[in-house]
Amino acid sequence: SIARARAPVLAPREQARQRAIHTANHGNFNDGNEHGSGPYGCEQFAADTKMGPLHSEQQRAEVEAQVADAVNRGAKVLAGGKRPDGDEYAKGWFYPATVLTDVPEDSRMATEEVFGPAVPLFIVKDIDEAIAKANSSIYGLGSSIFTKDMAKARKAAELLDAGYTWVNDIQVAYDQLPFGGAKQSGFGKEHGMEAIESYTEKKSVVLAG
Repeated sequence: SIARARAPVLAPREQARQRAIHTANHGNFNDGNEHGSGPYGCEQFAADTKMGPLHSEQQRAEVEAQVADAVNRGAKVLAGGKRPDGDEYAKGWFYPATVLTDVPEDSRMATEEVFGPAVPLFIVKDIDEAIAKANSSIYGLGSSIFTKDMAKARKAAELLDAGYTWVNDIQVAYDQLPFGGAKQSGFGKEHGMEAIESYTEKKSVVLAG
């Protein structure tokens, strides 16, 4: 199975829903959501808070529009899909972890980067189809594979066209490793020696005998 937004997640079929929800809740968390106090109407979180609100009303509306486009075209909601109710959600642009299935291939959810807690879930027959579907996206920021089979993990790590690949985890970055996207997910790298090199100007010098 594969959950795909800007960063595909490959997982066994029996783990599909669980991994997709986890990805929506955590994998898309940092790019669209706020965690901690700030100027977004959330002055304090409960101790067990895992995900805060999106950073702006406009961004929540964008995610809602992407989800609505898929649902209106036949997608099914497995989790989330609408704003949470309750006074505790009145201050802040909250949107729950959302997972969709039967998502049309040409829908916004399947073709755009989703910067918020929502992912489309696709069921595939094997690792080869999963990799091919993941690579069919014009984006390639990060990718994950969940498996006990290290041969499949190595194959995915080699063939997935993304700037980062995690095995049995999502979005754990290290300063020693370069971070940056492939294809239309950005240019250049941050972290690692590659980041330093981007700030240097190389010069060639030829000395004639």
